Amino acid sequence: MKVSVTLKWEDVGLGIFPKEYKQQVRTLCDRADKNAGGYITLTAELPKKHGTDEQNRTLHALVGEYWRSGCSSDASFDDIKTRIKLESAGALYYIYLTDKQHVTPTLEDIPKGARYVEIPKSWIDFTREERTLAIELLINEMIESGVNTKKFDEIMGGIEK
Repeated sequence: MKVSVTLKWEDVGLGIFPKEYKQQVRTLCDRADKNAGGYITLTAELPKKHGTDEQNRTLHALVGEYWRSGCSSDASFDDIKTRIKLESAGALYYIYLTDKQHVTPTLEDIPKGARYVEIPKSWIDFTREERTLAIELLINEMIESGVNTKKFDEIMGGIEK
């Protein structure tokens, strides 16, 4: 089932969108102001289920244990998760700065010397294979960095079953 509604973007607000999509939504709203009288169409449908709930729980349990162990050099739980997502599936899009902020889907569009950040795709959009790769990369990194906790052993025991 899918439901679509067209309305003024100001009536919706940007708060309903995840932070990793805010820039894209802002760009869309700017275009709506210029080309469509400020109107956008929102569509709601059930999510596509690429991976499993078990993969989701495993990734978050591993990232949490990696962060709590103190063996990660990342600055936060979210930094670990973002980096692993980028390493396993690449960037969804890039934000770069020149005279102003720009968004592009490809690295090749970024001018030489411009500062940029990679924005990963949402975990919900990962394929089952990408999720498996992310979990494998994370486990290998945790082992290499010396994570040796009871909780890590419990998580690994659950994966092996």
